[in-house]
Amino acid sequence: MGRRYIIEPNGKLSIASVNAIDEFEELYAIIGCERIEHVNVFWNGKYEHMFVDEEGLLKRLEVNVIATAWYWQNSIAHEPHGRSFDLFNQFSPIAGIAVLYEGLKWE
Repeated sequence: MGRRYIIEPNGKLSIASVNAIDEFEELYAIIGCERIEHVNVFWNGKYEHMFVDEEGLLKRLEVNVIATAWYWQNSIAHEPHGRSFDLFNQFSPIAGIAVLYEGLKWE
């Protein structure tokens, strides 16, 4: 059993217990898109799976600040101490709805 977090750009967060990562057809409906991108997220000390609208920025969807912070945490956590960098110039933010799965394998 794992958890699914649906993160909306307006800050609304929905959490549910799930047995598996949703099929792509379900993810398309949840995210509201036709093209999904899988990104790794360093969450609670381990890598987890996040799915986002691959074309969210091109569609000019609202930036999802929470999902972006969770996504960027991977890079922040693994950067050598003392190295500073500008996240906005190195990584694209996530736009639109994001779905994070915790504690589940993607097969």
